[in-house]
Amino acid sequence: MLRKLLSPGQARLGTVLLILPLLLSSVAFSVIPPSLASENTPEPASSTPLVPNIEPDPAQDSDHISALLETSTMTETVHAVITEFNRLPQPALPPEGALIRLDQMDTSAPDPFMTGVTRVCIPMVIAQRSTGSPVVPAPTATPKPEPGADVAVAIWAKPSVRVARNNTLAYEIRLMNYGKGAASSTRVVMPYHRHQYRLTHTKLASTKGDWVSNIAWNSFTVTFGPLAAGEKRVGTVYLKVAGNLADNDVISVRDSFEWSDKRDGGRHRSNWMPVLAANGDADSPWVWLYINQVNGKPGTVHKFFTDRFIPGERVTTWLNTPTGGVKALDLKTTADIDGRIWLNFASTGLTPGNYSMVVHGNRSQLTALASFVVEPW
Repeated sequence: MLRKLLSPGQARLGTVLLILPLLLSSVAFSVIPPSLASENTPEPASSTPLVPNIEPDPAQDSDHISALLETSTMTETVHAVITEFNRLPQPALPPEGALIRLDQMDTSAPDPFMTGVTRVCIPMVIAQRSTGSPVVPAPTATPKPEPGADVAVAIWAKPSVRVARNNTLAYEIRLMNYGKGAASSTRVVMPYHRHQYRLTHTKLASTKGDWVSNIAWNSFTVTFGPLAAGEKRVGTVYLKVAGNLADNDVISVRDSFEWSDKRDGGRHRSNWMPVLAANGDADSPWVWLYINQVNGKPGTVHKFFTDRFIPGERVTTWLNTPTGGVKALDLKTTADIDGRIWLNFASTGLTPGNYSMVVHGNRSQLTALASFVVEPW
């Protein structure tokens, strides 16, 4: 009945009006006036897009948008849409499974405007789930801290007991790196008692970066270059002893030092190495060690003391026996903040003879020795 009431031109217009919403859906976003777009379109949350984006070219789209904006009636809008639709490149048909056939839908209540339309195919966008595995960024490995250096400095005088006035007193500066990392530099500060001695010259490995880097009124600094893990280095400074010193005047030397490495570096003090002024030189290869009682029957408690080790270092002991052998002792201690140690040893069970108590510094590598005699009953 309705088909008879509509002319062929009206039927075609109805068909166009039917597909008009579909056509407008592909271009409607382009005909929003700028004033409305600025009010309704939210600002992007970030300047970095979450997905790849291709920016539109306004120069290519402006003519088509203006043609649609200039229409004032439905008929003009339809003609403008059809004109723009015909100008667009025709898309390829989607796969058969992506089409909805309206003639196969439920037509129990047919729309009169669909009379005469045998088939309308509407392409649909089918979202497909990605079959690839998501790309998970590899976690950034936490960098391991660089190993640090552990530098010890011991000093040793030559001569080590007494030095003659107007003679030369040499101080060896012995560096040892016990750490797992290298020290980039080590700065050793020595006291400078100008009324007792004068710095005359040095023996330093300049090719390794060792040099006297500073001379102040009451101190001077010897800087050593890189010191690898496990490396040992020796530098020597030479002092001219003053001629007006009295007998047994103490030339007191203890160095302070600090080192730099790839961590926090460190600082410490050396052992104390005093030398007495005298008329002539006297030397010993051993660190001075006091003993309260040299002779005693078996079982006598001998007391030992010295203040010549590196502060805080562990020391171990053993006995040199009358037969030339070595007797291990379970007698250990740690030097205090001034490098002092006290040891008590009972000679119980020892056969009569001459013995030596040997005390060894595990960091300074200095060795103290004192002899005692176990007397027969």
